[in-house]
Amino acid sequence: MRIIAGKYGGRKIDVPKGLEVRPTIDRVREAMFSSLISIYGSIDGASVLDAFAGSGALGFEAISRGAKNLISFENNKRNYENLVENYQMLKDDDSNIKLLFADVKKAKFEHVCQNIKFDLLFFDPPYENLPSDVLDILKALVKVDAISNGAVIVYEHASKDSFDAYVELFAMDGFSLVNSKEYNEVAVEYLKYV
Repeated sequence: MRIIAGKYGGRKIDVPKGLEVRPTIDRVREAMFSSLISIYGSIDGASVLDAFAGSGALGFEAISRGAKNLISFENNKRNYENLVENYQMLKDDDSNIKLLFADVKKAKFEHVCQNIKFDLLFFDPPYENLPSDVLDILKALVKVDAISNGAVIVYEHASKDSFDAYVELFAMDGFSLVNSKEYNEVAVEYLKYV
């Protein structure tokens, strides 16, 4: 895997062997960022949450493209160690990057997100997680005022698992679906917080 564009474009990202990580492949990540930029605009200076970081590919791609703040959560020890190694290869001194060995579903956001409002939020959880798990995390972030108005949420899931039944549920909490894409076995929902 590699970072696709920006100041670290072409830089290799290592992925642990095994089934614990299901990285977003380069082609899908490129399409995701193209859609994201058409919805959000430039991500220069953005604050980013990578809720289920894995290899860190999504968060590091955002940093490479100009995001200023990144908080990444990973609760698997081996994956977290790999995430740290990938970050050290970047040697990024211009950005504020926090890599947390923690379960985002149990996070105390009032402590983690001090003075940060996220503009972009990536959710690429293990496929056994339900959309309601993602919504619970978003509600916890809203509760501590950690999501900016107009923020874009990118939620990746198995395309066989329809998101249709959840659209209204997310909308009731201020997260409106603005786009959906399918890339073979992967579906990506783009939501906007208003």
